[in-house]
Amino acid sequence: MKQSKLIYTDHKSAQNALSIKILWVVLSGICMFLVSISLLFNDSNETEIILIVGVFIFFGMGVLPTLLILAFQKKSKFIFNETTSKIEIWTNSKLQKSIPFGQVRNIRYSEYKYTVSSKNGTRNVHVFTIVTDTDGSEQILCESLNFIKLRKMAEEIAKTLNKPTILPDGIELKPEELDLSILKKSSIPWEKYEKPSFPENSHVVFQTPPGQILIQFHFFSKLYLYISYFISFAFTLLAHLVFGDFLSVSVFDWEGVNPTLQQLIFLLVSLCVGLSPTIYVLYNMLRKKNWDFSVSEMKIQNIRFQINEVEEIIFKYPNILFLNDKKMKKISLTFYGPPSEYESYFFLLMYSIRSIYKTDWEHQSRFY
Repeated sequence: MKQSKLIYTDHKSAQNALSIKILWVVLSGICMFLVSISLLFNDSNETEIILIVGVFIFFGMGVLPTLLILAFQKKSKFIFNETTSKIEIWTNSKLQKSIPFGQVRNIRYSEYKYTVSSKNGTRNVHVFTIVTDTDGSEQILCESLNFIKLRKMAEEIAKTLNKPTILPDGIELKPEELDLSILKKSSIPWEKYEKPSFPENSHVVFQTPPGQILIQFHFFSKLYLYISYFISFAFTLLAHLVFGDFLSVSVFDWEGVNPTLQQLIFLLVSLCVGLSPTIYVLYNMLRKKNWDFSVSEMKIQNIRFQINEVEEIIFKYPNILFLNDKKMKKISLTFYGPPSEYESYFFLLMYSIRSIYKTDWEHQSRFY
């Protein structure tokens, strides 16, 4: 039986619910451990002490934090009611807004960021959202910290409302196209994906053997390398000034040219840790970065794709996302070339797919 309501919560409520579940799983493990320990003692006084500690942990680390989270969190709900054909926006138990399905023209992807401060520093939170425009303002319809989960929500909303979805790159998909492979989507403007032009001395090598397109990226940036040198030096120096000085094993504690065994071991460990940024950058710039398109398969950076299983390909700087209902694969363009060319690489990818697979599917229906 088809459910008549879609219900989504804001990302903070979802995170708090997950935190509470993890808290109670850990707490249950601790309580089971204490009960097991108490069974080992024959002395009733020791058993009572363990049980008192268990009760304190149960209430102090479980019940109280849960009640505090539930009491002070501002919980938002987004309800899509097919019975009334309305979208209801709730905050806690108060209805904030009601939007008839008919007022929604389309839905689209959006996002926002904010910073959370704590005693351990700050962290940036990146929230993906689905929004629509009503009464001249933007209204969030659902949100998540996970893009693949948000995409699933977007499909459910689009099918419920029977409205088109505007992808991050501006392409508008009809509801009936959502579950089709990218080759079958008539809304994809394949004609706009022409082969980008690169300078003659470009690090991008484009080859077209018979029935195949092979693209190779040979990018080596001295700037990236110099930055990695600086970070490696900073990491190594920090290790010696902080940890090495505390343990008296830094190079500044050497007596002459005969360091102790502990000092030599610390030097090797600090160099391995310190040089890791440089090794990481060198590895990513020197490794092969090939895109191979043939009639039988599509291989991007040694990852094989079945093109008939790919529903969407989205460029989200600095990544290219390959999506379907079950999974998402991400290709980072960070070490492919200068950031100014990332969008051109996406156009080159779509041009290659159009040239090899789209044309072949239209004329021979090879994949279906």
